[in-house]
Amino acid sequence: MLSASQIRNRVLQGLATGHLWRLADDRAKAREGISGQCHVCDLPIRRGQVYDLSDTKSPVRIHLECYLFWLHVSGAYQPEPITCTLCRRLIPPHAEKVTVEGEPYHGRCWARRQEEAASEGQSAAQPGSQRSLRRDVMFP
Repeated sequence: MLSASQIRNRVLQGLATGHLWRLADDRAKAREGISGQCHVCDLPIRRGQVYDLSDTKSPVRIHLECYLFWLHVSGAYQPEPITCTLCRRLIPPHAEKVTVEGEPYHGRCWARRQEEAASEGQSAAQPGSQRSLRRDVMFP
């Protein structure tokens, strides 16, 4: 999966070249049991993570993250989607989020990163250390 800035850049580039169009509203539907290639980032989509745009002539398959960035850039979704620095998956508005040096993580991804750093003998950021750590719980 691409980073948030890479997805945003792909959407902006697609809009500029005509490969993508401005989305007016949320018309995608989750599709179970199929896989495909994402229309935004051109990467494979794993089975069960495919979203289809329903109002197009031919199937347009996209990742959820790519779709939300496309909606956001089109002005149909607020706020801007946030993706985890470690796993590159979407951080839902209701989920626990940890921000370290300006980089967002799922709470569980940050905990995993700390465990891996501890097992390798490295120091992970701690509250009050030189690295900045902020834990947020966001609610809709």
